[in-house]
Amino acid sequence: MGSIDKVAFAAKRRNCLFVGNPGVGKSTLLNCLMKMKNSQQVELFKSGISIAVGMTYQFDKITVDDTIFMDTPGLQDVKLREQAAEAITNALKQSGCYQIIFVVTLESGRVRPQDLAVVNLVLESAKEITHYGIIFNKLSKPFLKRINNREEEKMELLVQVTLNEDEHGRKTLPIPLYLRKISEIEDEDDVTTNIPELVEFMKTVPPIVIHEDKVDKIEVDKYEKKSKELESQINALIADKDLMMQKIEEGKKEYEAKMNEVMENEKKRHNEEMQRIKEQNEQHLKLIQEKEKEHRDELKRLKTEDEKKHAILIEKMNTQGKQRLEEMKQQHQQQLARDEQLRQEMMKNHQMQMEAARKRRRGGGCSIQ
Repeated sequence: MGSIDKVAFAAKRRNCLFVGNPGVGKSTLLNCLMKMKNSQQVELFKSGISIAVGMTYQFDKITVDDTIFMDTPGLQDVKLREQAAEAITNALKQSGCYQIIFVVTLESGRVRPQDLAVVNLVLESAKEITHYGIIFNKLSKPFLKRINNREEEKMELLVQVTLNEDEHGRKTLPIPLYLRKISEIEDEDDVTTNIPELVEFMKTVPPIVIHEDKVDKIEVDKYEKKSKELESQINALIADKDLMMQKIEEGKKEYEAKMNEVMENEKKRHNEEMQRIKEQNEQHLKLIQEKEKEHRDELKRLKTEDEKKHAILIEKMNTQGKQRLEEMKQQHQQQLARDEQLRQEMMKNHQMQMEAARKRRRGGGCSIQ
């Protein structure tokens, strides 16, 4: 398993890239995310129902606050496949901090092979994608209820996504979201709604750093062959129950290790932020002490001069100095209060994330809702 680049945590702006075939709902989910991040957001990606081809034809991006949301076309459309591959490659070549999210749908309880082909081709193109999220979208209410009570079925879907190994024989298990079909936005044009579980899911997907020179061109000529190979592998895996159970157990261990890594990195980031705040406070206090010393030295120098001549000036400077010192002390106290509030909020958020992770592991294994 690859490690999370620490530069990712320091980056002020993040690329949030959604990838998937036409009709899986990635543009709609992106729009919902942007609206939930900023309710005043007006610019949205084109979404809705489109006959024969997808709504997205090219790499498109919209900046909301500190996040660049990226929408890309799918590879399923034969006529636009080359154009779509170029768009996805371009999106991956922006360089910087990324959250990579694949969106897939199911047919008869299985991940569509054409969706798996997209995931595999993109991962082959950008080998720095060591951590990513996957949304199993548009799940029916009965199906979602069933898998929520059956951990092995959720893991079975993850196993299907990670059939292929890299050149070192490793697999990259994604962080999943099993998302219900939302009737109020289904097939509607540019409609958004609040999806709290989507927001929580995005908090669990670790950021990674992708470098432009390490992204290869997506090999679209492999798409059809890859889809057929993956379909055959899924059929064989489902037919072999013993092998499936073996893969599920391997997946559970991999998922557990990944979540532990995510929590450890979050803990590290939290400690680094606390240290940064502490250092800022120490620097601020040192500045106040230096200013006080400068003021005392200035008063001493003035007092050695003609007392009469400078009596009024000294009194005036004394008054101003005291006022300034009082203002700086008040500012320092206010800064300390703000820092303490930030520290409390970060600790509370960290504890909530740790608790949520523990609950998920106790109640649902790999379920992230």
